[in-house]
Amino acid sequence: MAEAADNQRVGQRVTMQTFDFGFGKFQVDLSSYLSQDSVEKLATIFRFPPAKFDRIRGNSLEFVRLLEENGIITSTDISALTNALRSIDQGGIASKVQRSFEENQRRDPSVPGLVTFELQREHSILVNALKEVYRKRYSGVKPIPFLHDTWRCVNDIFVESKIEVLDNSKSKEDPTRWSSIKSRHEIFTDPTFDRHITIEGEPGFGKSTLLLQQAYDWCTSSTESPLNNSYIFILLRLKDVTDTPNVYDAIKMMLPEDLPITREDIKAIVTSGHWKLVLALDGYDEYSGMENTSSDINKIIDGRMLTACIIIITTRPSCLPKLQSPTVTHCKLTGFDHGMQEEYIDKAITSHAASRGMKELIMRKLKENVVLSDICQVPLFFATFAHMNTIGAEYQELSSVTSYFTFMLASFLGHLENKAMKFRRGQRRSIEHPSQRFQIAKLAFDGLISEEHKLLWRQDELVKILQPPCYNRYIDAGILLEEEHGGYKMTAGQHADDQIEITTYVRFFHKTFQEFYAAHYIAHLADTQDVDTLKTTLAKFDLYNYQYVMRFACGLKANAARVIQEYLSNLGKDGRTFSILCIMEQEAGVVDSTISQLCSKEVTIRLWDSKLLQRSNIQLLQTASQRNVTGAEFTDSMPEYRMNDELH
Repeated sequence: MAEAADNQRVGQRVTMQTFDFGFGKFQVDLSSYLSQDSVEKLATIFRFPPAKFDRIRGNSLEFVRLLEENGIITSTDISALTNALRSIDQGGIASKVQRSFEENQRRDPSVPGLVTFELQREHSILVNALKEVYRKRYSGVKPIPFLHDTWRCVNDIFVESKIEVLDNSKSKEDPTRWSSIKSRHEIFTDPTFDRHITIEGEPGFGKSTLLLQQAYDWCTSSTESPLNNSYIFILLRLKDVTDTPNVYDAIKMMLPEDLPITREDIKAIVTSGHWKLVLALDGYDEYSGMENTSSDINKIIDGRMLTACIIIITTRPSCLPKLQSPTVTHCKLTGFDHGMQEEYIDKAITSHAASRGMKELIMRKLKENVVLSDICQVPLFFATFAHMNTIGAEYQELSSVTSYFTFMLASFLGHLENKAMKFRRGQRRSIEHPSQRFQIAKLAFDGLISEEHKLLWRQDELVKILQPPCYNRYIDAGILLEEEHGGYKMTAGQHADDQIEITTYVRFFHKTFQEFYAAHYIAHLADTQDVDTLKTTLAKFDLYNYQYVMRFACGLKANAARVIQEYLSNLGKDGRTFSILCIMEQEAGVVDSTISQLCSKEVTIRLWDSKLLQRSNIQLLQTASQRNVTGAEFTDSMPEYRMNDELH
């Protein structure tokens, strides 16, 4: 034993003599800074198994080697370690470790990413260009689509909704496997977070807004945010990355056309290792290249590319990436509670003098209408509802999500019509002509069932399909939005970097809007197709990705509801369960009769049930309570705070 100990000490002494500078010297310095108590606390934070505790007991240099083996420290990044040290009140040691790392990095000519003057210049060009792109995005947020002259900065309307994190070590039956974090900033500072982070949320829950706020934090060097100048924050909207398998091309196409920087320059900056990179991939559920395993996006998600970077992926819960890195931190957004709703009103509405007293009005309307209260747990729907109250929208009795959407979009078009009357001497015309609705409904439907799940159309082709009067109407109402996108126009003998072509594309204000109009087309098909043909059409929609399409269609037309119910009944347990949500969209008499029948049997909700099953059964029981239907009983229920999270 004594001989082994002597050998160990000799090994440490030889190591210290071998490294005069560089990452090896830093590792030796680090081992000397860490006490045994700090080593044990850090090992617990990084979840080292008991077998590794035996290796590191009394041997801090071995612990440092384990940190390197597990990617916690690399030759270009030690932020996970310094964050962990601060979390155990070792801020002084963290500062000492950081100084040693920076000093040895500067002295080591072999370290990749040492900054040359040219690389620093290109880095400044890239960062300034990205910040200008983000400024345009975060300064031009429209809380309500048709108010074209009402642009807000994202920071003026952003409300931090609850973010929950999954502990994979706990079983599905454990009610504590999802826990809340205090702030979005913990995504970057919590040492237990992996480099790959998935943020899931249902449509309208604010996934894109969260990333836009992170971009604002980075651009403005927010003192609350850890995203300082040592970071490069790249936000890619995956719906825009259509025919671009190369991630550096995708970044290049975000930037101004005349920027003096090439794709190769961007790659050199991103891979240099000198700056910490955060790559935010927004909207994986809208990415048309999911099946292309050779694309850079899927390589990044799968951990085969840019492995030293922090990767954030947002998506719907039903569309998690298949090619995901084995070490992923799963987060989810859970919507607005009453406190968050009131905070939004304070920030976005009643901060303006003309809107004083609006808060009580909005919250009273929510309290008086249980359907509205339910729907407005979704941040997008609440924001729309709140801002429409400021222009005097009168909400009638709404009994379903379909009736809410029908009223909301009619209000958009009606507001446009009222403005136009001033120029037509009071002559009113129909808010939405059936032929126009049919055109946009077919467009929405064809896009969703297409192989690439089409969400964008070239402006020129869309004008031809809809015709100018119809196109202009939906653009003016804010239901359709125009965006400029860059793309490569390649000709023989020319380099791609010199051939970026800017094209105007058009999309729906939100994907849920497209799903609503697609449901109108399904309602039309219910009157024109036989039952078997319509069921074949319904099979083209993934039940989990397009639940709103089915729900809207049931609420729009009784014939469609009947066929959809038959179709769902043949899809097993989840299909039959999902049909409950579709039933809630129908006429009140039909809903009451069906609920009474369903609640005549025991209804059980378990923590380990699928989200779809939880959501359906909770809404069934809540509606039964609201309509005074007897016979509903919980036999095994989730905590109340979890119930509310699953409704949408």
